[in-house]
Amino acid sequence: MTTLKFDDKTIQALFGFEDAESEPIDRLKEYYFKKDTFDRVTTELPVRILVGHKGTGKSALFKVAISEEKENGNLPILIKPDDIAELGKDDENFLLRIKQWKYGLTKIIGEKVFAEFGITDDTIRAKLSQFGLKLSKYIIDTVSVLKDNVDLQESQRAIITSFLKKKKIVVYIDDLDRGWEGKRDDIIRISALLNSVRDLANENEGLLFKIRYVSRCSIFRRHLGFPTTFAGFCRALFGTVHRSCLQKSQACSSSPRRLRLLC
Repeated sequence: MTTLKFDDKTIQALFGFEDAESEPIDRLKEYYFKKDTFDRVTTELPVRILVGHKGTGKSALFKVAISEEKENGNLPILIKPDDIAELGKDDENFLLRIKQWKYGLTKIIGEKVFAEFGITDDTIRAKLSQFGLKLSKYIIDTVSVLKDNVDLQESQRAIITSFLKKKKIVVYIDDLDRGWEGKRDDIIRISALLNSVRDLANENEGLLFKIRYVSRCSIFRRHLGFPTTFAGFCRALFGTVHRSCLQKSQACSSSPRRLRLLC
């Protein structure tokens, strides 16, 4: 008779990880319960901002969404905090911060897209920093020319073929407030990022943004020059703010905390 030993390895195999980031995607999808918030985040609108307290299922939602984007033949690009750590810092001029974010995001998104395609030409990557570059058009024009002239793996060629058919890039900006200290500069930096995202989405057809942010809305109200919550700021920037609610129990546990879709 086999004796089941309840050591750490067995317990983890039975119950999984406490956080979605550590959970293998196949296992996470086995028990992930979708609610309307999931569909509203993944809908094809230019900008979606997901806000909630820690532990309300934001990471799980993004992880499942990215996996399904790939399964559906879309091109999801994940941007993590360390990718953007140096962007939008140390400039007193708010418009210049927005400009820094736009150039920085254009370069990061472009490099990640070309990496997915297996295109590593430095000349192509260098053009991502050109003034006034229309990112979506540049990527489409570039891969249309190169796809038959570059030695690519079949999987990479399939990604390019699907991309040229759908002409859509879905950018997931995750864990936006990691390292947040609640300072005025933190708020200005996030504000500049959101302004740059709005501009990039408006200027590039097929470029969609999904942003995950931990709820610290009241901090916006406490700083001079920001007499509103984070939701109020998003409303002013993007228009009507939609709210949805997801109990943590619907995403893996039980808590009355809320997960909201801001726009």
